[in-house]
Amino acid sequence: MKNFTNSKKTTNSVMRWLMCAVVLIGITVGKAQNVSTYTFTQPAGTYQQAGLGATLTPSGTYDDAGFAAITLPFSFTYHGVAYGFISPGPNGYAQLNTTAVAATLGYNAIGANANVLSPFNRDLYGNTANGGDFRWNVVGGTPNRIVTLQWTNWGFFSTGLNEISFQIKLYETSNKIQFIYGTDPGTTSIADLHVGLTGATTTDFQTRICTAANWAGTTAGVIGSVSTFSSTIKPASGTTFTWTSAGTVAAMVFTQTSTTYVPIEYGTAATSNTTTGTYDDAGFTAGLIPFTFTYHGVGYTYASAGPNGYVQLNTTSVAATLGYTAIQTNANVLSPINADLYGNTANGGECSYITEGTTPNRTFVIQWSNWGNFSTGLNEFSFQIRLQETTNTITYRYGPSPGTTACTSNTGLTGATSADFQGRTTSTNWAATTAAGTTAASTCTITSTIRPVNGLTFTWTPPAVTISSFSPSSGCANSQSITINGSGFTGATAVSVGGTAVSSFVVNSNILITATVGNGTTGNVSVTAPAGTASLGTFTVNASPLITVQPSAPAPICGGSGTVTVSVTATGATTYQWQKGGVN
Repeated sequence: MKNFTNSKKTTNSVMRWLMCAVVLIGITVGKAQNVSTYTFTQPAGTYQQAGLGATLTPSGTYDDAGFAAITLPFSFTYHGVAYGFISPGPNGYAQLNTTAVAATLGYNAIGANANVLSPFNRDLYGNTANGGDFRWNVVGGTPNRIVTLQWTNWGFFSTGLNEISFQIKLYETSNKIQFIYGTDPGTTSIADLHVGLTGATTTDFQTRICTAANWAGTTAGVIGSVSTFSSTIKPASGTTFTWTSAGTVAAMVFTQTSTTYVPIEYGTAATSNTTTGTYDDAGFTAGLIPFTFTYHGVGYTYASAGPNGYVQLNTTSVAATLGYTAIQTNANVLSPINADLYGNTANGGECSYITEGTTPNRTFVIQWSNWGNFSTGLNEFSFQIRLQETTNTITYRYGPSPGTTACTSNTGLTGATSADFQGRTTSTNWAATTAAGTTAASTCTITSTIRPVNGLTFTWTPPAVTISSFSPSSGCANSQSITINGSGFTGATAVSVGGTAVSSFVVNSNILITATVGNGTTGNVSVTAPAGTASLGTFTVNASPLITVQPSAPAPICGGSGTVTVSVTATGATTYQWQKGGVN
């Protein structure tokens, strides 16, 4: 007795119903993204000092000698004149200037000097052993930036105890000036403080007489007016004096309000690599990037800066000691000015890092300020590396470059190896650099006349993620293979259909992905890679075929031949195929 299936002869056969023909088994594979695929641009930019001037008081005591002049990141108009520099002094004042001049005006600065802003001018003293600190920073974006100068835990001469904290704020566009007073635990009695402003001369002025408890209800004074500080007569924390812009200082409108004193926090806002002294080849301690920065398809969380003008990205905390040709033979190097450089805090040299902005748009900034060539370490140039969260763009931004010493810089990037690189080269003009040649050893010339100008910006952007097409446009859940064409796929971390992750995918190249549809729903095909997410619609997910009625056992047939009919009922497929032992 023989059994027959579909009118064909079979022996001990097992019937199988083939309803979806192709199943691709794959695993997720991420290939390294090449730095050479990054897009280079050179947009117009403005160099904005990041972080704070904490190294103006790195260690020790600070008396009458004025601090180094600060370059304002915007032009500040005061009594109708534009100023680009502000020069603060330990004696509780700052002077606006058109050139970089350190102010040494003493403890009655407002009495005999022009363009003085005086929140707390007297014979003062800063002592870092008592927490004394002076710093400055810039917050906000153009055209609404605010420069803050801050004296923290400042005291009276000669003890320099923690007596008071106060700030000067300069506002871009509105050209408003504020004095804001913080905590003041001091008890020293002083009756000759000077509070106010002078204009182009000392005959154009506004002063305040502060003699009441909490400095409430101050009154206008003359150029020699004085205010009182004692255990009971002092500004309450948050006391704010505001002057609006006018053509003369005398015409500026004064208001007195109470706000919240917000200190510039050095430890949480920025970290300095340079406390005091000179810094040559030894790499600084690695800076922790507060977000995962994806570079050529790899996530990095540490930036190891070196005095020789480079940063190396790492996955662990490693101090970089790569020297002044770091980019030539090392991986993951970002090099705005890599040469034999030298930092000297006595000349204002500082290297620090800071995080700007909020999630998911933070910027991690590594900054070299007033840096120089070996071995003088004079103030030759300032520059930054800026790493952008989410977009993973890399920006080099160059600041003031007053030096005249010549050197040769390696400028560019390297990837997983130094063979994957992008470099810039010029011997005539940094604003017109060209792409490097066949190695990462290309150079940019620096002389007294060939230098990066203030605001020069280089930006590298990871390849954009795009989907140009996919095939087929429909298929079964959990089995259909789909081919996705586009760009920027290298380092892809996710592929989905209708918002549901595919069961597996393979990054075949920067322009091709193959995937297997999972438990998806009809919708867009999406790919997420280091440069972002791209989507294209629509893929139709068909329900998996289902046998609703199994075949019943056929009646036996006697004799050498005969026919028996076997049937099943199924849904969800467009074609059907009988199989015997797994073979059609």
